[in-house]
Amino acid sequence: MVYSIISQMEPPKSLFARLILTQVKRFRKILKDDRYFVFWFSLLFYFLLYFNLNNKTLLGFFFLFLFLFYKRFKDLPTSLLILYFLFLPIVKGKTFYFTLIPARLINSQIPYVYGFTVTFADLALLGLFVWLIKNEIDAGWRVKKLSLGKGDFFLFVFLSFVFVSLFYSGFKTVSFLAFLKLTRFTAAYFLIRRFLLRLKIRKLVPLSLAALLVFQGIWAGLQFTFQRPLGRSIEPFGDPLYTYGHTASEESSFFRAQGTLDHPNTLGSFLVMFLAFILLQFFASRKKEERKVFLASFLLGLTGLIFSASRASWVAFLLIGLLVAFFLKKHRAMLTTTFFLPKKWLAVTFLLLIIFLPFLVLPRLSHLYLTLAEKGGVFYRTYLLEKAWLLALSSPLGIGLATFPAVLIQKFGFFTWPAPVHNLFLEILSETGIFSLFFFLFFLIFTYRRFFISLGFLKSKPEFFLKTGAFFASLGFLVTAQFYPFFWASGIFEFFWLFLGIMIY
Repeated sequence: MVYSIISQMEPPKSLFARLILTQVKRFRKILKDDRYFVFWFSLLFYFLLYFNLNNKTLLGFFFLFLFLFYKRFKDLPTSLLILYFLFLPIVKGKTFYFTLIPARLINSQIPYVYGFTVTFADLALLGLFVWLIKNEIDAGWRVKKLSLGKGDFFLFVFLSFVFVSLFYSGFKTVSFLAFLKLTRFTAAYFLIRRFLLRLKIRKLVPLSLAALLVFQGIWAGLQFTFQRPLGRSIEPFGDPLYTYGHTASEESSFFRAQGTLDHPNTLGSFLVMFLAFILLQFFASRKKEERKVFLASFLLGLTGLIFSASRASWVAFLLIGLLVAFFLKKHRAMLTTTFFLPKKWLAVTFLLLIIFLPFLVLPRLSHLYLTLAEKGGVFYRTYLLEKAWLLALSSPLGIGLATFPAVLIQKFGFFTWPAPVHNLFLEILSETGIFSLFFFLFFLIFTYRRFFISLGFLKSKPEFFLKTGAFFASLGFLVTAQFYPFFWASGIFEFFWLFLGIMIY
């Protein structure tokens, strides 16, 4: 209605007013495309979250945007899937805390706890499952089914052995809740494959994920600018030790942005995945406006990655970037845009590096000598890895999901601050046993094998770069997950499963 009133007004005499009217009409034209509608309304959603007060207002935003997306698409699963993406980095909802280590055992004022949160992303996921079951019943269970492969078989066996490990847990309730969380992640893997069979959803996914990259990049930039969390309700405040934000362990004055995720390292890994995915979409895009969106989101995400000061994520991004460059060079004939960035964007990128190199990147790299020193970060991580290996040898069927920090203190005493194992595969090995790790690795091998086999049939299809982007995103996660504790971690591990699903749907 507002646009129709504006269009009927007499042309304004002011040059500035004419410019505004021109931009409004141009923006209205852009919003006719469903992809841009999703992108800009996703950004509007995140902008409004800055003013969110609590879970009640967050629930209001959930239903408001469900209504807006449904009014546009007239399709409930599409609307719920977009909301699912939007809420995944916002780990807010109803949280239940369980004490794993009493405060007295770790010389602390607060105990070490495990938190299980029922999030708004769970609400969207539940809605998708209810719709899917109803749709199957209405169709007499004749809806087009997923094509399951050997990798999926190994995934089911993996989950079975994870469940077996619950019986060896000293905290069975905690391990069971962590298992439910892991099951939710794998359910999302199958769900995204099911809904990507619909062309409409495939078209919306890239720009929907680009909005997440823009949001986290801008939020991290604001945090770094003010050198503190923004103090908004969507930021994680679960740990009283980090009420004023995370700093480098080697230098307490060096602030590290974490976005709306639980740690700067989680933010860095999140951005590595998304940067790899969006970079492929930029070079594959056929429309100028779309390329601008992808490039702007890439640069914002890159600055967020720098502000996270996650050195392992920086290295992972460089490695994945080299692989992406090699891939693009090999498939140059398929690209719809030049392999090289326009000069003005190269200038912007170079300017960003010049600005951040002396006061952020180089100082962070200079902390390496402290990390490598005795009782530094490397010593701390190596100690956790060593104890995880010893526990795996003594408990071949696992010690139970999410219990490693407690078992560490019980078995070896308080030597370092308790934390999960900083390595995905050793975390799986120590907590769920040798058979779980074995079948998880087989799941990955056969899943990637299925992807590579399908590449030969995809080269003439538009989803080629959608799937290859998801492939590089999943590789980015696997690289960073060798240095950080991401098994059953909300806000990061679930995206890995989503990218796997996109890769082989």
